Amino acid sequence: MMNKTFAQIATLALAFSVVAPSTALAMEPSITTSALTNQGVNGAKCDLRSQQSLLKIEQARVTSDAKLIRVRADYDAKLQGIRSNTDSRLLRNWTERDSTREHQRTERDLAGYKSDALKSAVATYRAAVDAAIKVRRDSVEATRKSFQTTQDAALKTRRTAVDAAIATRKASVDAAFATWKTRCAGTSDEIKSANQAFRDAVAAARSTYKTSVAAAFNAYNASMKTARNTRDAAVKATNDTFKTSLKTAWDALKAAKAALPPATTK
Repeated sequence: MMNKTFAQIATLALAFSVVAPSTALAMEPSITTSALTNQGVNGAKCDLRSQQSLLKIEQARVTSDAKLIRVRADYDAKLQGIRSNTDSRLLRNWTERDSTREHQRTERDLAGYKSDALKSAVATYRAAVDAAIKVRRDSVEATRKSFQTTQDAALKTRRTAVDAAIATRKASVDAAFATWKTRCAGTSDEIKSANQAFRDAVAAARSTYKTSVAAAFNAYNASMKTARNTRDAAVKATNDTFKTSLKTAWDALKAAKAALPPATTK
């Protein structure tokens, strides 16, 4: 269930991180449509349209940046919520198990022991069980912390890559825009050529951006798959060791009881 939730969160983040920042870029070619098709305007009017287009592009970028910040904040809040819920669930389970175990031990102690030797054997068994429980819990906690550290690092790497893709796209569009706005001094054919060159540059910037973002998410997903496999294998090994320790302790108790006279084994 936890992995499924992560996958849903990651999918949501991908949708916004790709779509939201693309809002500005998507507007860029359409924003300048009137300027691109207005071949008969004079130089001053052409410059004014360029300035208006640039203002709209910048406003679209501000809006998409705000959306990206909001999406990331929501993702962080959900991730922390999942971790907190897991911490609470583990603590509750461990507390309940400790309480049950202590209750069972108290009942056994109240029943009394036939000999000090048996009481000593039981005490040794309990100490071994307690030690095995502590080892398992410490190991599980260490594994969880390691997984979270790996996840945080992978998330930071993904976001850095997405930010770099946004910056690259912005620089490409700005460079194309700087070239495009010089069209105003050209002929009608030169303006048409500049218009097409600008549209092509924007399309190329958008394509490169989408490819970079997809690669960032693919790298994140691959690293998290490895991290989950490593975590699951570590937890399994811990549980296997715990079971072996319990069996060893139980076998030792049975052997100790078998060595006692029949009248002192209950």
